Amino acid sequence: MRAWAIPLLLLGTRQLLAQGGLLINEVIADDDAARVCAIELFSAGPGAVQLQGYRIAAGTRQAVIQRELLVQAGEVALLTVGTAGDLPDVELDLSTKGATLLLTDPSGTIIQDVFHYPELPVGTSWGRSPDGGLKGTYFRRVGMEGGEERVEAVGPPHPAPTISRT
Repeated sequence: MRAWAIPLLLLGTRQLLAQGGLLINEVIADDDAARVCAIELFSAGPGAVQLQGYRIAAGTRQAVIQRELLVQAGEVALLTVGTAGDLPDVELDLSTKGATLLLTDPSGTIIQDVFHYPELPVGTSWGRSPDGGLKGTYFRRVGMEGGEERVEAVGPPHPAPTISRT
């Protein structure tokens, strides 16, 4: 297969993923062990999704979501992430240096989403904007409102790279 065909195949796969199913919507990573790391999942399909058994891989590590958690269509679920002993929903290490996450169904054979997040400046997270969308942006926590954490999109710190023919 030609080298140019692989990016086209991946682009087509991302577009299919965005049309339905379960997506990684946002990543909150922190190298400070005292702070909470999390992965937000978005149900982009027409029906509810039971998260128990789904798998999330980061690098060479893979974790299985053990608890029962039903996510309705168009809604999000926030999973805490940490290492053994922290009682997280998902036992993984999320670095602020950036990573690629892979979400698979409970059988581990059907890829639901491939999500890359860049290096995260202090106090930011990376996620889809809008929920379930194809574009990513940085978010900053701005406080609490009605018991819910409020965030605002702050955009990428640098302009997107451009491709030129030379």
